Amino acid sequence: KFILSWNMDGLVTCGFVEGEISYLQERYKKPIVIIDDYDTNDLERCINIRLEDKKAAYEMTKYVIGCGHKKIAFLADNNVNLDHQRFLGYCQAMDEAGLFGSEENFLKICPGNRGEKNNLDELYERSFAYTAIICSSDYYAAMLLNTFQDRGRKIPDDISITGFDDVEYASLVRPALTTVRQDIQEKGLVAVDMLVKMLEENPKDMETLVVLPTQMVIRDSVKRING
Repeated sequence: KFILSWNMDGLVTCGFVEGEISYLQERYKKPIVIIDDYDTNDLERCINIRLEDKKAAYEMTKYVIGCGHKKIAFLADNNVNLDHQRFLGYCQAMDEAGLFGSEENFLKICPGNRGEKNNLDELYERSFAYTAIICSSDYYAAMLLNTFQDRGRKIPDDISITGFDDVEYASLVRPALTTVRQDIQEKGLVAVDMLVKMLEENPKDMETLVVLPTQMVIRDSVKRING
C-alpha cells in the first residue's frame, strides 16, 4: 500500500523472501530491481542483482578442506535464497571430497535476540563434533568466535571459523576472519544504474540477471591441520 501510494517511477528491493516479489509485481506495474532474491526469475519489468554465492561458498569450503579439515559444518539463520545458494556450494565441495555435505551438518543460528543465549549454548555443544564451521556471514562468524573464546576454546587451534561479506570488523576481530569479500556498495550502485536504464530504455531489451564477483580473503581464523 505504501509503495502504490508514493507513486514512484521505479523500485529497488532487498531481502525479500520467497513469493514476495511476484506478489508485489502483480500490483506494482513499474520497473523493479531485485537484490539477493533467488526465488525470482524472468519476471517482466524485473532485473536481478546477485552474487556468485554458490561458487564463493564452494571455493571457501574447498580451501578449508585443503587445510586438512574433514568435519566441517555450515551455519546460517535459514536455508533459503542466498543462504541456500551458499549451502549448496558447501555441499558441492564436501561431496566432491567424499565428506557428505548434508542437512545434518547445517547449524541454524537464531537471528537477532530470539532465544539467542540458548541457541548459542546449543551451537557451542554441537561445535565439538567439527574442526571447522563455514558461516554465512561475518556477523555470525564473529558471534561464534566471541562465544567460543569466552568459554575457553581457542580459534583456530580448537576450531576454525570462516565468514562471508568482509565487513570492516572482519579484519578487526582476533583472530582476523578468513572470509569472502563482496562489494556491497557496488551492489547498490549497479542496482540504481540498472533501474535508471530500465526507466530510460526498453526493459525487454536488457539482461534480466546481473551476477557480481566475489573474492576470497585469507586471514587467521582457519588452522592448517595437514602439515
